Amino acid sequence: MLQKNYSLLSDKILISLVIDHDTRAFDEVYNRYCTPLFNYLIKMLADEQLAEDLLQNIFVSFWERRRSFSKIDSLSGYLFKCAKFQAIDVIRLQIKKRSFEEKYDLHQEQPSPLELQVAKELASFIDACIKAMPPKTREIYELSRLELLNHKAIAMKLQISPTTVKKQINNALKFFRCKLSATPFRNNIFLLLFFLLSDI
Repeated sequence: MLQKNYSLLSDKILISLVIDHDTRAFDEVYNRYCTPLFNYLIKMLADEQLAEDLLQNIFVSFWERRRSFSKIDSLSGYLFKCAKFQAIDVIRLQIKKRSFEEKYDLHQEQPSPLELQVAKELASFIDACIKAMPPKTREIYELSRLELLNHKAIAMKLQISPTTVKKQINNALKFFRCKLSATPFRNNIFLLLFFLLSDI
């Protein structure tokens, strides 16, 4: 039996194969788009390590969300849109952080190994919190924080009222506060909310 030559398949066929859990199709998508996406992220961020991290996030998310790809018209457009949104989100957080540091005259020092470990654990904890949210709350939160859509845009996309969007985002913030209050990270709640959970 002849094996598929995945490099010859169209993007549309690759999407359908990825939806069916075809890991070789996913590998082909990665090989086809990793370099152009990386170059695009480098131009936006001017930071190779950060670009590499975001690139991995994009493809992890791509695989995790594969069941919702039936409505994707352009694989290239989808991936570059994801890259753009993630890069913009990082830039916006960097601007917020810089403004906060300037306002309170904070001086950044190189983090210690312990601080790096705590930061890593905190990032994993936040990711787990997002995954544990009720489906509708998580969907609206991700549209707000990952795709940077405002309340009106989310409401139009999901065919719901802006009031419902605002309520679900507030639910997400309450969910975070509740989870964080029972962890060793509770002393950093307000700083976390400033950087990560501020409403749009």
